[in-house]
Amino acid sequence: RWSLYSSPPTHGASARVVRSRSDERFLAMEEPMESIQLEDGDNVPALADRGSTIVSSSTVQGKAAAGAEPQDTSSSGAASRTKTVSTGPAEDKSPLRVTVGKPDLHGEGVRGYVTYEIRTHSEFPQYRETDFFVRRRYSDFEWLRAALVEEFPGYIVPPLPDKQRKQYLDHFTREFVLKRQRGLQRFVLRICKHRILRESPSLQTFLEAKTWELGSAAKRSHVEQLHSFMKTLSQDTTAAMTRAGGDAPADPFGSKFRSMETYLIALSDRMAKLNGLLKQFQERFGDLSADYLEIGPSIAMLAQSEDSLCDSLTQLGSTCDFVGKIVEKHREANSVSFVEAVKEQKLFADSALEAVRARNRVLAAWQSAVMKKVAAMDKLSRFQRGEKGSVSAFFGMLGLAEEAPETRLQDLEHAVRAAEMREQEAKQHLEHISALVEKEMRLFSRDHVRDLHATIIDFVKKQVENYRRHLSAWETLLPALEVDQPLQRADEAPWEKYSS
Repeated sequence: RWSLYSSPPTHGASARVVRSRSDERFLAMEEPMESIQLEDGDNVPALADRGSTIVSSSTVQGKAAAGAEPQDTSSSGAASRTKTVSTGPAEDKSPLRVTVGKPDLHGEGVRGYVTYEIRTHSEFPQYRETDFFVRRRYSDFEWLRAALVEEFPGYIVPPLPDKQRKQYLDHFTREFVLKRQRGLQRFVLRICKHRILRESPSLQTFLEAKTWELGSAAKRSHVEQLHSFMKTLSQDTTAAMTRAGGDAPADPFGSKFRSMETYLIALSDRMAKLNGLLKQFQERFGDLSADYLEIGPSIAMLAQSEDSLCDSLTQLGSTCDFVGKIVEKHREANSVSFVEAVKEQKLFADSALEAVRARNRVLAAWQSAVMKKVAAMDKLSRFQRGEKGSVSAFFGMLGLAEEAPETRLQDLEHAVRAAEMREQEAKQHLEHISALVEKEMRLFSRDHVRDLHATIIDFVKKQVENYRRHLSAWETLLPALEVDQPLQRADEAPWEKYSS
């Protein structure tokens, strides 16, 4: 229902964030951006200016007044809308298309945050407009995902890109912001391609609501999520106590879902380990690029003191500089197409594990219902055998009259019927969630294999392309060096030019 690693759709001009020397703010600008070609013709913005801060000056705001595209005003309480702008690539015919772009910085330091423009094209009748846009920050995406998890138990809700503390990573570098933007784009793209999740009222609120309306919805949702958390905690505690007591009925589906959980934990761990190794791999490429870019000018400097070898050294220095740029571009391509893809696989495994564990709570609710039914039936059986229960004994100790036998029997029979009904409802809910989780897991497994295979092929292609560029650069240089005749120009006393 969604492609795990679909790249963000682009349409002509991508949001480009540029550096400013005047202050530490940035604004998305409407300029074409260098892209890295991926599979199926998709373009993903290339990372550039590694480690630099994404900033802009307020002087860029004059662009809007000069006839640029209208800006969103959701931060002031009004969601900007237009009926003329269509979003998404022309070939995308899905009824809901959403793009994430134009990052903008608000505030500074640890209190600073980035918002993104969310453009929507909707053909669903429940939406007020066809084409519109709002601005959202990362915490708004977190609210949306939490709402979807709460609203659709058993479904695998797509993961968000990792949230990292500002103390450990600058959130305002170009590299970080564009990487997060791509992750958020993939998140909404998968939701829009999911036939069930895209119908969510929470998604409509996220896409349509004004900023203050979304804030109010988030506050209500936080209360509901707290209630749900307390309920989940109670269920988990009951399940743990039941397992410890050894009285819980067995899972009617056997060990199938325990095997799923074990598989997902192992997959997540292995993907996390691979992701860590790939980060080291990327760092080495960055170091290699920096070395080449440093060696090139050094060789060019050497050429100034070697008249006879000046041409050869100059060409070698230029080639080293060119190769350094090739290595950096290769590092950027790997980051987008392979490193991020592996990280996404790890996050998706965690999302699938989240769905399986949600089913475990439903199982615990059914087990609790079964135990309560057994307890109610036991009370009725003991009463019918004439045994006095704890309530009768309590009344006897107080010297009070016991409840009439006929009334007591009716109450116990009613309790048994109610317990049977609750157990049956819990069983039906368990069967429904189990079937749903199994279906989602089969889709996950299929998509995981397909997308990881495509990622591997793409990675290998990029290695081949990278080494072909390396080979071409050195092969182009070699004939030029071989035809050079430095001895014919050699000065027998090159040091004499340094004499005063």
